[in-house]
Amino acid sequence: MSGHGRALQLAFALRHWPQLAPVTLPLHPPHPGPLIVHGLASTLDTDLRHQKMHGWAMTWRGLPELRYRHGERAGEILSLEYDTRGQLLVRARVEHELAKRAAGLSVGIDLRRFEIVQENGAEIGLICEAELTEISLTPQPCNHQARVTLRYSPSPTVEFLSAMQVFMQKVSDLVKESQRCPQS
Repeated sequence: MSGHGRALQLAFALRHWPQLAPVTLPLHPPHPGPLIVHGLASTLDTDLRHQKMHGWAMTWRGLPELRYRHGERAGEILSLEYDTRGQLLVRARVEHELAKRAAGLSVGIDLRRFEIVQENGAEIGLICEAELTEISLTPQPCNHQARVTLRYSPSPTVEFLSAMQVFMQKVSDLVKESQRCPQS
């Protein structure tokens, strides 16, 4: 069964619990230029859909895309790692004007395995395995604890060194390609 099919199974299993109303987090003021953000992309807390992630439940192939509200591209993810509890930490460079103002985070996943478990007298969906497909900045996170924790402008030195790294990689690729081509 596909990840989408499993997501529908989970939604069906929890259909008797009403989805809670989303809460809009206050927007940060506008920021000129790119912004580096750090935050908790996924926590071990139950969300508005009565679902929660098991620690270390997500895997990913390469760094996933960074989006605004699961739609438009918002920048790039620079790093992903788990903390000691299995919560997903993200560091990203954000260029999308509205995404830079968002205080919440949300994950897009391809669901692999879940269980229905009891928590505080209610059934919830515990996501045990999933592939991370994207992370979004949003003013309305489904998990209220998934938030941006730090925002700052990248330093000009870091920006220059990052651009030089990209440039040197392209030069290296060109040199490798020229060595593969036969000389006449």
